[in-house]
Parts: sequence; C-alpha cells; structure tokens
Amino acid sequence: MTDWLAAEIEGSLITADFEKSPADTFGTPATLHESGLSDIAGSLRLRFVRERGSRPEFFGSVEVLPPQHGNKVLIGDAEWDVKGEIGAVRQGGAPDDYGLDAAAHWRIARGLDLKLFSFVGLLSKATDWEAQAGLMWTLPQ
Repeated sequence: MTDWLAAEIEGSLITADFEKSPADTFGTPATLHESGLSDIAGSLRLRFVRERGSRPEFFGSVEVLPPQHGNKVLIGDAEWDVKGEIGAVRQGGAPDDYGLDAAAHWRIARGLDLKLFSFVGLLSKATDWEAQAGLMWTLPQ
C-alpha cells in the first residue's frame, strides 16, 4: 500500500486424516478425513523506523483469523485468533534458512491483485515447502 504500511488477506487449503489405534477402546470413529479452506486471515504490517547505519528496522503487525470449520474435529477452530508482533530486523545473518521461492500477481481488477507464492527450503532450518494464495488491494495515491 505504501512504503510503511502493507495489508494482506491470505488462506490455504488443508487436508487432515485420522486413523484410530487398534488399542483405542473408545467410541472414536476408525478413520476420519476432513478438508477445506483454512487459515483465512487478514493482516496489517507497519514499518515504524527504517534501517539506517547500525540501527535496525523496527516493525509491527497484527493478524486476525476468524473462526473456521467450528463443526470439524481435525481442522476446525471455533475461536477468533488475533496475533500481534513487534520486532527489529537487519539485513544479513547466518546462511541457514535459504530456499527457492516463486511469486506471481494477477491483476483481477484495478487495485485488486491475486497473489500466489510458493517456497521450497534448501537447508535444514528452512521450511520444507510452503504455498500461499491471497488478495492484495492497492489504494490510490
């Protein structure tokens, strides 16, 4: 949106399977399969202070996830989830979280883009694989 404010809406697809242990004597179903949209969230990110000289950049964000699939046992979440973050970052660091990422934006309408992102980790501390899809709004200047 600007060089100090960003807004994002994202979501993912989830699939979960459960197989009951033969030693389980409770009335739990033998198998359970659930799938659907998951982690549909909106977030705002703010840059408070830019990195300069030896001073790091300071930032903050808030992310809101509404209740989703409240009737599903494996993938459901009946509660609102609000996450906040305040941090500092400097460029550089140890080379232990590298990966390959690809991103694409498709303009759906003026000021509205579909955002697609995929990441494959190359080193042990990196995420193995991550995929994201979201909508990005651009406000007129």
